[in-house]
Amino acid sequence: AGQPDAGRDDDGSGSARRRVPEQAGCVAGSGHRPGPVNRIGQHARIVQPIPGRLYVGFVNRSTATGNPGDNTDIYLATSDDGGDTWSDPKASNIASPLSPATIKRIPKTGDLLMAWNDHAAVDASMRASETGGGKRTPFTVAISRDDGRTWIHARNLLDDPEGWYCYTAMHFSGTRVLLGFNAGGHGLPRLSRTSIAWFEEKQLYNGKAGR
Repeated sequence: AGQPDAGRDDDGSGSARRRVPEQAGCVAGSGHRPGPVNRIGQHARIVQPIPGRLYVGFVNRSTATGNPGDNTDIYLATSDDGGDTWSDPKASNIASPLSPATIKRIPKTGDLLMAWNDHAAVDASMRASETGGGKRTPFTVAISRDDGRTWIHARNLLDDPEGWYCYTAMHFSGTRVLLGFNAGGHGLPRLSRTSIAWFEEKQLYNGKAGR
């Protein structure tokens, strides 16, 4: 485990890779013991909420900032030069297991929409530990009106404690939000099914987003 790479492909002819500044923390689910010299950055996703600025969100657990050992934070870093340099990563107010989040800009409003596994209030048995990355449930969406600094109107789309929801693809079509994601649990392999969920975009703002 180590620093996440941020990749880009500007015109389809090639790609460039840039390092996001490293951060102190501890590793979940990798066999490493917690300690200030261990680092982790996984499941990075890049979004451009406003012209000229890139955001990268990735999973990180940092004990250096006093983060609880059973909690995995989503960190955010920004770039204003196309990914050549990045700001120091900062923890968001989003708790997560060791699982990818998907973030995209809502075309009509300019707000950000995130789909992830919200671990802010789950049972301790479901959270990340020294030996495991935690359960990838519930399946949650929320919006940000301040470019990812805070997230509001969080709603669980699926909350089966035995479920397993991750690797979400997000698309906006007309007035609807479409989500495709891996799902498993209840004796099935964790990535054995692809599920589709949809809801009206306006439901993100009235608190009624659902399948």
